[in-house]
Amino acid sequence: MKENPILDEILELSREQRLSIAAAIWDSLVTESDQVPIPEWHRNELAARLSAEDRDMDPGESWAELRRRIEAES
Repeated sequence: MKENPILDEILELSREQRLSIAAAIWDSLVTESDQVPIPEWHRNELAARLSAEDRDMDPGESWAELRRRIEAES
């Protein structure tokens, strides 16, 4: 395995500096998310979950109902 001098330098930095670099790298990937390939099995799983969600969807309480219940319990 080749050594990576950039990685070696990064690993010598403090924890805070490494976290900052990791966040910057992650942010740069997010802005390019349309360029990240998505495996077909991910798409299939998402479609299956969304379909199941539609069938089993429970709308729950409205905000007004929830707020009334919370205020009544206080």
